[in-house]
Amino acid sequence: MRKVRQLLNSVLLVSFSFGANADWFGPDNYEECVLEKMKGQPKEMMWTAQTACEKKFSFEKELYDYSDDLEINWVTSGSNIYLVIEENTGEYTVTRYKAKFSTKKCSELTSAADYSLTEVFRFPEGEHRSYVSTPDSENYKCMRTETIWGRYRN
Repeated sequence: MRKVRQLLNSVLLVSFSFGANADWFGPDNYEECVLEKMKGQPKEMMWTAQTACEKKFSFEKELYDYSDDLEINWVTSGSNIYLVIEENTGEYTVTRYKAKFSTKKCSELTSAADYSLTEVFRFPEGEHRSYVSTPDSENYKCMRTETIWGRYRN
């Protein structure tokens, strides 16, 4: 009887060691989460699964058409350009912000070639202010948003 119990304990230990899977503990990352949520679902549910998993496993991604959710101000001082996110009404925290600058006033721009400087502002977790150093920063009079990246707010 004792040997049977030891054998049973050994079998249970081995099955817990090697048999643990996502069904017991849940997914460990975004990709596993999407695969788990899509089991048995039609492909039309992919967006719903991706959204649910992004909430659980947030990652940085490009945010298309996100500038409508932001109120951005910028100012130059010395050799720095400062960018401040005054308000963010969207579901994402901004992590990077790529902008183009022109020495012409916005009302005087005629083409994309009028932008002579491109800079990426980085926003560490929770920060709303960033700056870049560039020579002659006081000469820039117009800014255009190029790309915004962010992470889903948990």
